[in-house]
Amino acid sequence: MHLRISKNLRFLALNSILTFPNQIFLKHLRALVVIPSPYDQPHQVHACMEYCRAVLAKLPQNYKTFADDIGNLISLPDCIPNRPIVYLSAHIDTVPADATEWDPPFHPFVPFEDSEQLIGRGVNDCKAGVAFQLTIAEMIAKRIIVCHNVAFLITFKEEGPGVKTATKLGAALGKVLPINNEELTYLIVLENTTSALPNPILEVFLSERTNYAVQIRQPIRKIRSLLAGKLSDWQPIAIAPIDTAARNWAAHRHIGGHAAQLTDGSNPLREILLKSDEAILVRAGVISNFATVPATIETSPTAEDLVHICTLNLRSEKTPEAVANDLKGESYIAIKDFSISGGLREHPEARESPLLSHLQQATAANGMEFRLSVNRGSSDATIITSQTDISVRKHLIPLVAGPGCRSERLLTPQRLTHGKNETFFKAAGLSASNALLAALVASKFCERA
Repeated sequence: MHLRISKNLRFLALNSILTFPNQIFLKHLRALVVIPSPYDQPHQVHACMEYCRAVLAKLPQNYKTFADDIGNLISLPDCIPNRPIVYLSAHIDTVPADATEWDPPFHPFVPFEDSEQLIGRGVNDCKAGVAFQLTIAEMIAKRIIVCHNVAFLITFKEEGPGVKTATKLGAALGKVLPINNEELTYLIVLENTTSALPNPILEVFLSERTNYAVQIRQPIRKIRSLLAGKLSDWQPIAIAPIDTAARNWAAHRHIGGHAAQLTDGSNPLREILLKSDEAILVRAGVISNFATVPATIETSPTAEDLVHICTLNLRSEKTPEAVANDLKGESYIAIKDFSISGGLREHPEARESPLLSHLQQATAANGMEFRLSVNRGSSDATIITSQTDISVRKHLIPLVAGPGCRSERLLTPQRLTHGKNETFFKAAGLSASNALLAALVASKFCERA
């Protein structure tokens, strides 16, 4: 993929004039990872958000920092008319973690660090993205750089079931959050799109697949029938029997992982559910979770075909209407609202936008491969744009790209961003951060003070 590059492009952040402060970034990333913030522990998410608030509070007086009524943290500058605007966005909550699944000396809530890596829950998804924002904010506060129309959005809850707090940001765009109707407005969602091995890659997502999640309550044979038939494109993520009586459970250890990466042949829970016609009891994961298949799945023999609650996830291109039609006649509960599950459509001007062109060249200058892809998962880019007015969407270009690292399944032990041993690889992540700053400089959002 070759994008149009400005002939006058100069990447100030790649030379001695302005460089990305790696140590400031790592300082913030360490501080964030030390504070656990799983989505199911909102008081801990609040504690992590308070750290962010303290950093953003040091921005100059032309910034207004505030929390909305659902917990998102916003730092908004006095925007200059007739200039593009860029919103930097990342979420502070993480998926939970089971410390017993991690390989010593790694622990989800006791960060491990050496010269090459930083390991802990949330280090990639999405605290590296938040740390990038805090680094830019500190550079502004210390008068290292001056920024023009750069706003900061830190969302309270992106993971798990229930309310997605970025919906509030989407509804606020064009109102409390300004949109430039004469120039482009960018939304950079700083998710973990960096691959470290064997060679560093920065992926940029201009679109995202759908992400539907439902729960069904059926006997195990009925669940098996649905997965083999009308719901064959859905992936089971978690399951538990209604009957909580004591059982003789046998534990089966597998390679778990993010639901977005699952296929029919790589989902151990699906394989167990479909492998025979026998009535069995199965339990795996947390029923409210639709993002990660656990590494431990338990089974128990039974003579009865007992009812289970099963959480199913669908990543596809289907519209909400098509999904509702597929489920017609079945009893289910949508644990993620279908209105925010329909994916992200590529903006017609995204590929020719100056910021994307600058990011491509900055990525190459940092020794990384640049790759445009469709996100197999979903992010706050889908949530935010799903709630914006159509008139706003015309002027808003969402890009998903950030310094957090993707899973590395071929390493021993494995490094799984939504599973065990979540690892930020410093060389790749810091190169991506440098490229992002360089693109902001080249696009004239930032300059040396």
